[in-house]
Amino acid sequence: METVQAIVVGILSSVVASAVWILIVSRLTPKLTISPEIAEDPQSPVFRIKVINQSRRAAMDLRFDAHLVTPIGAKGGSIKRRTPLECGNAPLLLPRRVRTSADYDNAYRLRIKSDIRQLLSDNPHSFIRLQIFARHEVTGMGKMFERRYYHPSSEIVTGSFVHGKELAVAPEERQTRRRSEAQRESS
Repeated sequence: METVQAIVVGILSSVVASAVWILIVSRLTPKLTISPEIAEDPQSPVFRIKVINQSRRAAMDLRFDAHLVTPIGAKGGSIKRRTPLECGNAPLLLPRRVRTSADYDNAYRLRIKSDIRQLLSDNPHSFIRLQIFARHEVTGMGKMFERRYYHPSSEIVTGSFVHGKELAVAPEERQTRRRSEAQRESS
């Protein structure tokens, strides 16, 4: 009888310890923030989306996947056609957040070479879907992050992202940038 009781206590304690360990490890996942706006380069059809690692550990094995998603009517409902967008290379590692640093190495600007504004105007019921997969530096636990962009008039801003941990886009007019570059070249 004591042997059975010892086995039951051993099994229950290992189940409880495993559950506590899984709970702790599952909380140690990357914490990424994706900008709510897309920055459009005023001189070329290049678009950027800012991603910031908010975690105390680095995010590893980053994979970016951007698509134009277009709903298509089908018999009995609709399906979503995904058209891949041409993106720049993803970094292998997005460094951890350091509160005292002024460098902000934990921010990355994903470059999308496809003309998003034109694609969304050609397909008015479409949207842009960005998916990012990252793993935690210590635990290796992965997490998927997703952001959707529906309204090109309000979510695509001509300009560039401000420096640091802010996700705001500093608006810039096409003519203003050309004038300032012409002034730099003349001096």
